[in-house]
Amino acid sequence: MEQNDQERSKAPEWPQQELPVLTPEQVIEWLDGFRQFMWEVWQHNAQLRKDWERLNQQTSAIKDTSHNPVRHE
Repeated sequence: MEQNDQERSKAPEWPQQELPVLTPEQVIEWLDGFRQFMWEVWQHNAQLRKDWERLNQQTSAIKDTSHNPVRHE
């Protein structure tokens, strides 16, 4: 335990910084930007999901045909 205490005492001290004080308008502006960003992420994710499902369907179709070879008699 003493070793852990010694290791903690060696830890660097982080400089204390005050957080900036934001006005309500700045908070609203930041939240609006964040909302817009999240909307774009959501739309992009939805498109990726559609693409993924389409590729899975194509892959399934390919697997189905490859397991049922056509017999040439």
